[in-house]
Amino acid sequence: SWYFLDAVDAMVPAGTNVVAAFGDSITDGTNSTINGDDRWPDFFAARAHARFGSKVIVVNAGIGGNQVIGPAKYDKNKPIGGGPSALERLDRDVLALSGVKTVIWLEGINDLGSAKATPEAAIAGFKEGIARLHARGIRVVGATITSSLHSTATQGTLEVDSNRKAVNEIIRHGGVFDAGADFDA
Repeated sequence: SWYFLDAVDAMVPAGTNVVAAFGDSITDGTNSTINGDDRWPDFFAARAHARFGSKVIVVNAGIGGNQVIGPAKYDKNKPIGGGPSALERLDRDVLALSGVKTVIWLEGINDLGSAKATPEAAIAGFKEGIARLHARGIRVVGATITSSLHSTATQGTLEVDSNRKAVNEIIRHGGVFDAGADFDA
């Protein structure tokens, strides 16, 4: 986590592709090595740079504990873990960034586990966010939710795992996203 860094903006050559990694703790890098640059967006950036050079920039817009649809309204005067929902922070954390062409969205386990949202509610949230991103010409890659079975009392239940699998089927085959990244596989 970067507790004191809000944002960085830079002048880059025309044609540079900015990819925003948007999600929860898995994207943010919770429990990764401090200063180790070993979060999935770091590995993705290294692979993209190896293939395309400096024509690709990867921005990490993950927040540990974040949800797609909850909380319904975030009060910064009474902060809670996870911050504002992905839908509430989409403008600030993605659409306000210069040059974003693609978003890889990996999120949903906190909705299904901590918030007890249904798969249908999570997918409806994704659809709302995708519509806003598409309105700006941004391509959206859906990343399947990784298993957390038996990990915690909230995210690790059989019911949450079943709901996670249902969301993943829609991410893989539902035509909601422009493309998919199968993190669960």
